[in-house]
Amino acid sequence: MPDADDLAALQAFRRWRDESGRALAEARAGVALAKPRVPVLVIASDGDDDVPPATSAALAADWEATFRRVPGSHVGPLLGRQAPALAAEVLRWLNAVVGVAGIQHPLGAPA
Repeated sequence: MPDADDLAALQAFRRWRDESGRALAEARAGVALAKPRVPVLVIASDGDDDVPPATSAALAADWEATFRRVPGSHVGPLLGRQAPALAAEVLRWLNAVVGVAGIQHPLGAPA
Protein backbone atom coordinates (compact mmCIF):
# COMPACT_ATOMS: atom_id res chain seq x y z
CA MET A 1 0.00 0.00 0.00
CA PRO A 2 2.37 2.66 -1.23
CA ASP A 3 -0.19 5.44 -0.83
CA ALA A 4 -1.08 4.66 2.81
CA ASP A 5 0.71 5.92 5.87
CA ASP A 6 2.45 3.39 8.14
CA LEU A 7 -0.36 3.26 10.72
CA ALA A 8 -3.07 2.65 8.12
CA ALA A 9 -0.98 -0.11 6.51
CA LEU A 10 -0.35 -1.76 9.87
CA GLN A 11 -4.04 -1.67 10.81
CA ALA A 12 -5.04 -3.09 7.41
CA PHE A 13 -2.54 -5.93 7.51
CA ARG A 14 -3.63 -6.89 11.04
CA ARG A 15 -7.23 -7.20 9.87
CA TRP A 16 -6.66 -8.50 6.33
CA ARG A 17 -8.71 -11.57 5.43
CA ASP A 18 -8.57 -14.11 2.61
CA GLU A 19 -12.09 -13.22 1.51
CA SER A 20 -10.67 -10.44 -0.67
CA GLY A 21 -8.71 -12.92 -2.76
CA ARG A 22 -11.72 -15.21 -3.07
CA ALA A 23 -13.93 -12.31 -4.17
CA LEU A 24 -11.40 -11.29 -6.84
CA ALA A 25 -11.16 -14.88 -8.11
CA GLU A 26 -14.95 -15.10 -8.38
CA ALA A 27 -15.13 -11.75 -10.15
CA ARG A 28 -12.48 -12.83 -12.66
CA ALA A 29 -14.47 -16.01 -13.30
CA GLY A 30 -17.43 -13.91 -14.37
CA VAL A 31 -20.43 -13.26 -12.18
CA ALA A 32 -23.68 -12.01 -13.69
CA LEU A 33 -24.94 -8.97 -11.83
CA ALA A 34 -28.23 -7.22 -12.33
CA LYS A 35 -28.06 -3.50 -12.98
CA PRO A 36 -28.77 -1.69 -9.70
CA ARG A 37 -31.99 0.30 -9.55
CA VAL A 38 -30.34 3.09 -7.59
CA PRO A 39 -27.59 5.56 -8.51
CA VAL A 40 -24.11 4.03 -8.35
CA LEU A 41 -20.71 5.63 -7.95
CA VAL A 42 -17.80 3.54 -9.24
CA ILE A 43 -14.35 4.57 -8.02
CA ALA A 44 -11.24 3.25 -9.72
CA SER A 45 -7.61 3.78 -8.76
CA ASP A 46 -5.05 4.53 -11.47
CA GLY A 47 -2.55 2.13 -9.91
CA ASP A 48 -4.96 -0.74 -9.24
CA ASP A 49 -3.31 -3.97 -10.38
CA ASP A 50 -6.16 -6.15 -9.03
CA VAL A 51 -9.10 -4.47 -10.76
CA PRO A 52 -7.89 -2.50 -13.78
CA PRO A 53 -9.46 0.97 -14.12
CA ALA A 54 -10.73 0.01 -17.59
CA THR A 55 -12.74 -2.83 -16.03
CA SER A 56 -14.30 -0.43 -13.53
CA ALA A 57 -15.01 2.09 -16.30
CA ALA A 58 -16.76 -0.60 -18.37
CA LEU A 59 -18.90 -1.60 -15.39
CA ALA A 60 -19.82 2.04 -14.77
CA ALA A 61 -20.75 2.50 -18.42
CA ASP A 62 -22.85 -0.67 -18.44
CA TRP A 63 -24.68 0.40 -15.30
CA GLU A 64 -24.95 4.05 -16.39
CA ALA A 65 -23.13 4.88 -13.17
CA THR A 66 -21.07 7.87 -12.19
CA PHE A 67 -17.41 7.02 -12.70
CA ARG A 68 -14.55 8.61 -10.75
CA ARG A 69 -10.91 7.74 -11.39
CA VAL A 70 -8.47 8.62 -8.62
CA PRO A 71 -4.73 8.26 -8.11
CA GLY A 72 -3.50 5.47 -5.89
CA SER A 73 -3.35 1.74 -5.35
CA HIS A 74 -6.09 -0.90 -5.14
CA VAL A 75 -6.89 0.00 -1.53
CA GLY A 76 -5.83 3.63 -1.78
CA PRO A 77 -9.38 5.03 -1.82
CA LEU A 78 -10.01 3.40 1.56
CA LEU A 79 -6.62 3.50 3.26
CA GLY A 80 -4.46 5.96 1.32
CA ARG A 81 -3.46 9.40 2.46
CA GLN A 82 -6.15 10.90 0.21
CA ALA A 83 -8.93 8.69 1.65
CA PRO A 84 -10.45 11.38 3.92
CA ALA A 85 -10.79 13.83 1.02
CA LEU A 86 -12.28 11.14 -1.21
CA ALA A 87 -14.70 10.10 1.55
CA ALA A 88 -15.89 13.71 1.77
CA GLU A 89 -16.37 13.76 -2.00
CA VAL A 90 -18.37 10.52 -1.85
CA LEU A 91 -20.56 11.99 0.90
CA ARG A 92 -21.24 15.05 -1.26
CA TRP A 93 -22.14 12.74 -4.17
CA LEU A 94 -24.47 10.69 -1.97
CA ASN A 95 -26.22 13.76 -0.62
CA ALA A 96 -26.62 15.14 -4.15
CA VAL A 97 -28.15 11.96 -5.61
CA VAL A 98 -30.54 11.45 -2.72
CA GLY A 99 -32.62 14.43 -3.80
CA VAL A 100 -32.20 13.90 -7.54
CA ALA A 101 -33.15 10.24 -7.51
CA GLY A 102 -36.03 10.68 -5.10
CA ILE A 103 -34.39 8.36 -2.57
CA GLN A 104 -35.33 8.90 1.04
CA HIS A 105 -32.25 9.80 3.08
CA PRO A 106 -31.95 7.31 5.99
CA LEU A 107 -31.07 10.07 8.48
CA GLY A 108 -33.49 12.71 7.28
CA ALA A 109 -32.68 15.59 5.00
CA PRO A 110 -29.10 15.70 3.65
CA ALA A 111 -26.83 18.23 5.26
